[in-house]
Amino acid sequence: MSPEVYLDYLNANQWAPKRPLGSQLIMSFMPMGIDPEVWNSSKNEKFFLGCIRKLPQDVEFLSSFGIGGPSARMHLALAIEAGVKEVVFVGTVGAMNPDLKLGDLVVLEGSARDFQGAKTVSYSTVFDLWESPKATADVVEMEAAHLFAWCQEKAVKCSGLAVVSDLFVENGWEPGFSQISDSLGHAHRLAYEALRKV
Repeated sequence: MSPEVYLDYLNANQWAPKRPLGSQLIMSFMPMGIDPEVWNSSKNEKFFLGCIRKLPQDVEFLSSFGIGGPSARMHLALAIEAGVKEVVFVGTVGAMNPDLKLGDLVVLEGSARDFQGAKTVSYSTVFDLWESPKATADVVEMEAAHLFAWCQEKAVKCSGLAVVSDLFVENGWEPGFSQISDSLGHAHRLAYEALRKV
């Protein structure tokens, strides 16, 4: 079944808004940190398994769509079918580079698989989401490879901004998910501002 046919089905069964989506999209698991005046300008609408909210300036915010590449890609495919042309994914990454700390922000530029199947992502700490210079570090995450591949196939502009949520250190794994809410809020604000400037 094509995304177009499935989107029609979702619309008919009230699982998606019966309106064209704005051309710009922020995808994130958890909405936090957007200016309350901007956030409260509209309400959540059902969008398949997640929620979508229209923000000012033709920006949509898609959240609560589940964790992992397949779920993110499925929601992205439906959003593109509904009119989205530019995407910023805001997520979290685990860092294997000791120079990265919990709460650091990284711009995701591309992805690859290592020999064990974990995804490694190149990143830049420069916050120009569309024109950042190349730099690499080892970070691991689960969605960007799926989103970058689908956006490339559909000729949709895509970037990602991630917060370091856990560290893979010499002595093992150091989770820090409960310590990054401020950084996630900052990442969402940066994504929104970047889309408004495009």
